[in-house]
Amino acid sequence: AVPAGAALALLPLVFSVRAARALLPDAEHPARLVAPIRDTIAAANLSGLLLAIGLGAAGLLA
Repeated sequence: AVPAGAALALLPLVFSVRAARALLPDAEHPARLVAPIRDTIAAANLSGLLLAIGLGAAGLLA
């Protein structure tokens, strides 16, 4: 079973959804893709970090 603390890794989903919503209408305009790319990078980095924190906290509390 996965510890409940691992659910922290779902928080960056907000960045992923925001990036996807901005990407779809602006896909033809590369200059407008800066924010969606930034959000995608933030989501990728934060999800791994938060998963590690959640799993680490679960290990410390067990």
